[in-house]
Amino acid sequence: MSVSIVTRARSLAERPLAAWVARIGQSTAVANVVRRFAQARRDVGMLVGPLAGHVPAPLVARPMGHEWPAAPAGGWAERKAGRAAADADRLLAPRPMRIVEVVRETPSAVTVRLDPGEDFAWVAGQFLTVSVPVDGEPLRRAYSLSSRPGELPAFTVKRVPGGRASTWLVEHAAVGQHLLVRGPSGHFACPSGARQVLAFAAGSGVTPILPSLEAHLAEHSEARATLVFGNRELAEVLFRARIEALERAAGGRFRVRHVLETEDESVQAVPGRMDAERIAEALAEYGAWAGEGPDAILSCGPAPVMDAVRAVIANVPVIEERFHTLGERRAQAPARAPVALTIAAAGRQVETRVEPGRTVLEAGLAAGVAMPFSCTMGGCGACRVRVVSGAVVHDEPNGLSAAEVASGYCFACVARPLGALSIEVAP
Repeated sequence: MSVSIVTRARSLAERPLAAWVARIGQSTAVANVVRRFAQARRDVGMLVGPLAGHVPAPLVARPMGHEWPAAPAGGWAERKAGRAAADADRLLAPRPMRIVEVVRETPSAVTVRLDPGEDFAWVAGQFLTVSVPVDGEPLRRAYSLSSRPGELPAFTVKRVPGGRASTWLVEHAAVGQHLLVRGPSGHFACPSGARQVLAFAAGSGVTPILPSLEAHLAEHSEARATLVFGNRELAEVLFRARIEALERAAGGRFRVRHVLETEDESVQAVPGRMDAERIAEALAEYGAWAGEGPDAILSCGPAPVMDAVRAVIANVPVIEERFHTLGERRAQAPARAPVALTIAAAGRQVETRVEPGRTVLEAGLAAGVAMPFSCTMGGCGACRVRVVSGAVVHDEPNGLSAAEVASGYCFACVARPLGALSIEVAP
């Protein structure tokens, strides 16, 4: 087909439909002819348009409210890569949520309650990934949901020395501000069949544990639970009134054992740090109270406390497999410069790179690789890939198990390379 024929056909196809309707009239029979002609016109346009260098509009309208970058100059491959990068940003985009309440829990901690603007469901123990605007720089941090399912979502943050995001939230978060939020995600909760639950928490580590215990005790009338809760001083104990209310409501099925570094006569507490000795004592005391070993052990808090819990639990093999943790693990810093990334997927190999601050999933989607994902926050495991060579560091918290790490897997949505990386996407 010559260019002149293509041009002629396209010209006919693009004539205004209104002119044809005005000439022919408005009868039903004529309307049917018009509709058939309109369909034929669209078909001709779809067939001959690309031959003349015209790209048809997308069949599915793009969502409103997004700015779409212009297609990059270059050939087909470059345009495809540009569209894939834009799609990756859109698919992984967080949602804005308005702050409707800020509650001062302690001198160094606040609870931030959000209005999601739409239906928003979660289960106890899940977390949000919040983009905190500090000096014009968005800092992504994972915060456990501290409110009960069915309420407006809320997270509680305790100021960390030198922590830019936690300091901003504690000092500057205010009603009316908007935060960009991803989530909810994660699955840190009491196993449904657990009759006896023992939980260790330190500082803000109680944030995911308390809602999990509340939900479990409410759903299982035969369940019992003990919370061993370590803090520096009584004034820093998060949710003290809420914990006391749970003790009263549970009718003897829930107990709390405070461990305080600074003694306070106003509350019954074990003096000292939350170390291996105190943890072992609590485990022995729990056995005497419950009459049997716990069916599940939950743990969350700073790395030294989590290390101590692991060390004690490791000496009791019968309950070690019942251990569930959401600790603040130590991690190496990801690469500060672009690094090479090789992705093997669907029988082909793609070479790309990961820019500083980007995850393996973001880089893969931007390169046009069909990588599976769902929550984008390390909770569901849909994005699990195998590390062939190289190493990554994961955003915390996440749901990656020790067995998965030992088998060489990573969660691409929260994995950032330490250097050159090669991964394999499961078929």
